[in-house]
Amino acid sequence: MIPSPLPPSGVRCRFLVQSLLVLTIFLLYVVGRLPAAEPPTAGELDFLKPVNDLPPSTIITSCEPAPGGKLRVRGVTLDNGEVATVTVNNLPARPLRTDYANWEAFIPEASSITAKSNDAVGNEEKPPHVVSLKH
Repeated sequence: MIPSPLPPSGVRCRFLVQSLLVLTIFLLYVVGRLPAAEPPTAGELDFLKPVNDLPPSTIITSCEPAPGGKLRVRGVTLDNGEVATVTVNNLPARPLRTDYANWEAFIPEASSITAKSNDAVGNEEKPPHVVSLKH
C-alpha cells in the first residue's frame, strides 16, 4: 500500500476547525478596534446620481407573415431609463411588456425592416437595427 502524503482525515478536519476559529477570533478583535466610520454627507454622494445619457438598444427577434399581407415583427428594447417609443419602418410598435422590453408591430410587407427607439429623455438609437428579408 502506498502511504498518503496527507495526515489522516480526522487530523485535517481538526486543523481546519482550529484555523477557522483562530481566524474568527482575530477578525472579531480587529473589527472591534476599528473606529466607527462617519456617514457620508449629501454633497459627497453627488457622483452617485445616475444620468441617462445612453440611447436604448433595439433588436428584432422575429418576423412572420400576418393576415392581410402584413408582417408581424417582434423584438426587444433595453435602456438604462424609460423607453418612450419604438418604431418599425416608421410605424409605432406596441409594448407587450413594461417599458417596451418586448414589443410587436404589424407593418406592410417590405424588403427590409428597420427598428429603432427613443427613451424618455430624448436619446435616440443610432444606428437602428436593420434586417433584410429574402423573398
